[in-house]
Amino acid sequence: MLEFEYRGGDAVMIAGKKVKLFVDPGSAGANIKAADLKDAVELLTKSNNAVTDLEVRLTVDGPGEYEVSNFTILGIGSMGSHIEGEIARNVSTLYRVEHLGITMAVVGNITSKLVDEQLEALSYVDILVMSADDNSSEALARYMSMIKDIEPKLVIPIESHSRGDSSVFEYLVKELSISEENAIRQPKLKLKAATSVPQVLTICSLEKH
Repeated sequence: MLEFEYRGGDAVMIAGKKVKLFVDPGSAGANIKAADLKDAVELLTKSNNAVTDLEVRLTVDGPGEYEVSNFTILGIGSMGSHIEGEIARNVSTLYRVEHLGITMAVVGNITSKLVDEQLEALSYVDILVMSADDNSSEALARYMSMIKDIEPKLVIPIESHSRGDSSVFEYLVKELSISEENAIRQPKLKLKAATSVPQVLTICSLEKH
């Protein structure tokens, strides 16, 4: 079983059968307690999104191959947004995650379209978990391109502080012609098995925990 839950900021909990992954648990606005992270794995799209005062089982940070419990993780490098003088701390990592037959792409804040090497690693996953903090026209075009290139069955946009009046979720639902049945807003998302993954493109907005 897989369970997805938004934890504030850019943080998302992905709970598997035996272990929990926390994506960017130290990001600004994240609401995660010490008890949550005990024996958990932090999965960092950027190094400065790590927790600094709590103990975790394992930190996954940067390109490479990782295995923990029933999770297989591939990290792929990508230049994300950065601040001059802090470039090394803000290089973004994309991840392909597999768990009991379900495949996921985890994409943090990036400012350019994915290149061929990244698409080759991430394409045709079941689920795309992507940071969607920006609803500028450039960012929206980038999100659309990512979804069309990767071709997931389920998209989970993480909107911690989108700018403007309308959400990225609403934009994607409209532009991708998602039916009401496949446009979901709920606090948690649970998938019992690989057969539980939607067969029609579905957008799920996780409400804050």
